[in-house]
Amino acid sequence: MRPRHLMIAVVGLALLATSPAGSGGEEYRRHRDQIETRRQQLRRQLNAAADGRSRGTVIAAARRYLLSAVADRLIPSWIGTPWEFSGTAAEPHSGSIACGFFVGTVLAHAGFRLDRIRFGELPAQTAIEGICPAEAVAIFRNHSTRAVLAHLAAGTDGLYLVGLDYHIGIVVKRSADLQFCHSTFLDPRAVLCEPAAGDNPLTSSRYVVVGELLTDVRLEAWLVGRPIAFDRSGRKRRPSTTAGEPASQRSLGGGIQQP
Repeated sequence: MRPRHLMIAVVGLALLATSPAGSGGEEYRRHRDQIETRRQQLRRQLNAAADGRSRGTVIAAARRYLLSAVADRLIPSWIGTPWEFSGTAAEPHSGSIACGFFVGTVLAHAGFRLDRIRFGELPAQTAIEGICPAEAVAIFRNHSTRAVLAHLAAGTDGLYLVGLDYHIGIVVKRSADLQFCHSTFLDPRAVLCEPAAGDNPLTSSRYVVVGELLTDVRLEAWLVGRPIAFDRSGRKRRPSTTAGEPASQRSLGGGIQQP
């Protein structure tokens, strides 16, 4: 086994060993119920907020809660779930899951009102631009890995959708720690989280689209339960924050169009 494959296999096994017991089935559905209960509580607080400052306090609480719920409960439940090119498992360890469907399913189960299958079928850039505000999207083409990681490191703690040449995943940022969570087609061919700066598809991709998920606009939509509709024509809006020259949409794959 090559050193890189050995390292990833060890990381994958270690993460699987530390994932929550009973992370599939009933336990996972309990996580989802708890998230929905908390969303409803925060929505009532948002509705009762008397001014902009009070609304900002609720949105900040929602940001902290969602980061924890996704990073500490939903994603760890999926660790070790097998990757497959067209896998669409609806729950952890109940089948296989492709990278686009993994991201779409986690978002849907976190309470974002979207069609997880539709999300997984979209090219990664289209999916990211459909859920993240234009000002929260940055595109890197033929830039160094250092530039991409510096952009992520400069952001606030949260969740970042990352579209690559033929892949998509979620970067979890907490202080200086950046974890790239994805259903990988490389060894161990399963869902895992690994350092974003490591030897992985994020650092080897020539084209990277980064979208900040937990913006005020998206969090307010999450709180009130506003649906996220994707343009079925495949058209996308150009983000206002651009690093490098935009590439064609076909250079990114989503769901069944990617490995």
